Amino acid sequence: MTDLRLLAVGDISGFKFDTRIPIDELPERVILVTSPYDGDLPLPEGMALLLLTDNIRHARSYLGRERCYVVFVGSSGECGDIIDSLYDIWSPSDGSGLIYKRYKKAVGDLRKAFDADFYERTLLAAINSVPDMIWFRRRDGIHTLVNDRFCEVVHRSRSDIIGKDHDYIWDDPDTEEIEVYYDNESEETAISTGATYVCDEPVHTPDGMKQFTTYKTPLYDMFGNIFGTVGVGHDVTDFSSMDIELSILVENLPFPMTIFAADWSVIKMNGVFAGVTGAVTEAQQHSFDYKKWRNEELTPVGEITEDEENHTASREYLAVIDGEKKNLVVSELEIRDHFDNISGYYVTMTDITFEREYERSILEAANTDMLTGLCNRRYFYSYLAEIRDKRFTLLYMD
Repeated sequence: MTDLRLLAVGDISGFKFDTRIPIDELPERVILVTSPYDGDLPLPEGMALLLLTDNIRHARSYLGRERCYVVFVGSSGECGDIIDSLYDIWSPSDGSGLIYKRYKKAVGDLRKAFDADFYERTLLAAINSVPDMIWFRRRDGIHTLVNDRFCEVVHRSRSDIIGKDHDYIWDDPDTEEIEVYYDNESEETAISTGATYVCDEPVHTPDGMKQFTTYKTPLYDMFGNIFGTVGVGHDVTDFSSMDIELSILVENLPFPMTIFAADWSVIKMNGVFAGVTGAVTEAQQHSFDYKKWRNEELTPVGEITEDEENHTASREYLAVIDGEKKNLVVSELEIRDHFDNISGYYVTMTDITFEREYERSILEAANTDMLTGLCNRRYFYSYLAEIRDKRFTLLYMD
């Protein structure tokens, strides 16, 4: 926060009046400038002028200047048409002592006004730099401040929004009747709990239906009372559409597939995967422990095949599903973000039971006699090759 550089000029006849204030009595961040000032020149940048005068012509000559505050010491009847432009009017009959106290209070009030202006400009700059909608709303529903993004979404100017309620702001002026949705219950929840409340709200905007994730936080005054809320609206319309499309895609895949978060919690699980694991309901999927299920329900067959370049790992398992033995190849793919951090996992299962049965039938036909079912010469030579380095006994019968 910047300092207030204030040039105080006392031009009051009949008073021995000192515009200097002791350092220990000055408000914080106020610097009284004592250098002389030529009234015909513009004020230096970053400086304000407080003029105390009983000369009406002197007072009039300073009105309308930027950063100039004029206090007239005299009768209000002398002010005429400039009475509303004056910073204040003090009676000379109060004496120099009381006027000096009012002068110190005026310096403090200017500091507060300077702070209020600083905070308002800072707040407005901050909320306008945010890509989400931001609004401040009184308990009676009247909007007191909104950012540029809010204005863009509702297609209204800030001056047309401030002082208006939700129904006016979101109503479409081109139609006589339009359905306007607003979750007033969420507003009351934030106020009653005294904490931020997050919810999803569909809203009819001039550009069509939009889906917002809104954050509503109660605002407290200096006495600890809630006087309104501040809301942040994050437009998730496109993300919601993507989520629906992803759900449709995942559900219609003919093989078991699940998308997990980085902590292996379920994000999307299709019905085929749910059928294999038994995690059919939403509650079961929410608490589904994939690694525990894999270690307890699947029997590894062979070694893990890893592809470091594509961040995948695959392994064949034996499983009993609905009382039948199945051969499954489980593939786990790491999902990585822009910074190469793991943000989730993509797990699929491929049922190769038929392929394994077919392989067994081919091997059996190739290595057994069709008539007797006994092992044939091909198997005999293959077996000898396997045990050639071991001691064995051969019995020959004709």
